[in-house]
Amino acid sequence: MKICLLRIVLLFVSGFVIVIILVFPSLEKSMMWPGAEPLEPAKEGWIEKRWLDMDEGPVEMWFIPASGLEISPKPTVICAHGNAECIDWAYQVMKPYLDMGVNLALCEYRGYGRSKGTPSQEHITHDFINCYDWIVQKQEVDSARIFFQGSSIGTGVVCALAQKRNPKALILISPMINTRTLAKDKFPALYPVFRVFFQFKSPFRNDAFLKINTSPVLILHGKQDKVIPFSHGQHLHNIAWNSRLIELPCGHNDILSHSDEFWPSVRKFLLDHRIIQLHETISGFISYESWFH
Repeated sequence: MKICLLRIVLLFVSGFVIVIILVFPSLEKSMMWPGAEPLEPAKEGWIEKRWLDMDEGPVEMWFIPASGLEISPKPTVICAHGNAECIDWAYQVMKPYLDMGVNLALCEYRGYGRSKGTPSQEHITHDFINCYDWIVQKQEVDSARIFFQGSSIGTGVVCALAQKRNPKALILISPMINTRTLAKDKFPALYPVFRVFFQFKSPFRNDAFLKINTSPVLILHGKQDKVIPFSHGQHLHNIAWNSRLIELPCGHNDILSHSDEFWPSVRKFLLDHRIIQLHETISGFISYESWFH
């Protein structure tokens, strides 16, 4: 009787572990990398497009020079978008940087938009390093004023990149502490199983990096964020050196709609740390709304 009961328990445990092994990769993929289809390709002639020939297929990168007629090295931001977006969308919403006199560099995630391959922390970090090494050599780029911006999952990307290439500053929009903490918030019942049996392929330890990072950090986070709770941004602000936290009255996906607070906060941060200068901007700065009217 005891042997039969033991066999039943062992079968149940084995079955449970097998199910978790089969289900876990799809849970990680759905949480981290749902993917995004490209928008209608941007046709502006000033966008320089380049393709990285990687082992899994080509990866797309864009470089958009800052507005203005003056040809001189200018600050540049490397942007990493959220996990349900693509560089086409990122270009549209990050245009205000151009009027601040900041060049815009975008690198697509593998498996997103028109780029091929499988997204992961290792793959995407490798591609963003290639993006940095490409733009740092451009005559339009002031190599001493390159900073990184990440949104949502993209905050993990730029923190991983910052461990390999030193930025002048970091701007983190709706950041997560790390992947494991985010999984705990999203799947609390399964978290004990994750913790015992699995390691995430894309751990994105933003917390570990910000403890040792010496570049100034701007964190912008919505108080009503239900995708990545505000507590994540608050925790990162508390452990980061030289950080500034901007609390916005919004959720996760509508943070950029609060342009009256969002972009002035970004601009002030960049001015305070001498990354941008007033004479490089157009009329001091054109409003975010002007791009869409």
